[in-house]
Amino acid sequence: MPFDPEQSRLQDEELKKLAIEAQRHPVKSKQRQIALTKLINKIRKSGRFARPRQREFGERYEEIYGEAIQKLMLYICENIDKYQPERGPVIRWVNIYLIKRFFNQAISEIIGSSDIKQESILDDSNLRQPEKIPLPSEMILDYLENDPEQLCQNLRHSKYPQLNFQTLARERILGKKWKNIAAELGIPLSTLSDFYQTSLKELAPQIRLYLNN
Repeated sequence: MPFDPEQSRLQDEELKKLAIEAQRHPVKSKQRQIALTKLINKIRKSGRFARPRQREFGERYEEIYGEAIQKLMLYICENIDKYQPERGPVIRWVNIYLIKRFFNQAISEIIGSSDIKQESILDDSNLRQPEKIPLPSEMILDYLENDPEQLCQNLRHSKYPQLNFQTLARERILGKKWKNIAAELGIPLSTLSDFYQTSLKELAPQIRLYLNN
């Protein structure tokens, strides 16, 4: 279904409240376990898990992904106190660990390779590439979520005003395929690609400045 900013905002608020509620109670207490169970269920049903490196591993991908999710859920239950609400939404915290740690661990365990390539969020072999910005995906996601000058949400396509860069970039960072985004928004894939690349070039100086401060 199409991305709904208001629904995501409400969802983020609900997840944050559950995370804080779990943190309030002692480890292994019944109250903490109840809050964690609700939190895990809400996260699983959110539909906002990242899907890193979908073009790799063929039929083994789902096996790797499933293992990564299981590791991630266990980590959340055991380390909920490490979540810092002031630094961003629960979903962003969850996806950082999925992308940067547990997906790679699952690859090592299932494929048996220690040579794990870190995929840039800007890479897509089917599209013309803009100038690369070697920045970690979670840092760019942090910029998008905070959008300090509201540049990302106000940068809209002239022909499709419902399309803004913040929404498009967030969907890409979290692993959604171009063809799926295009189908959901009813916008040609080539239009999405051109808008994404043009916007990224335009915002690159602001992103770098934000991350260097």
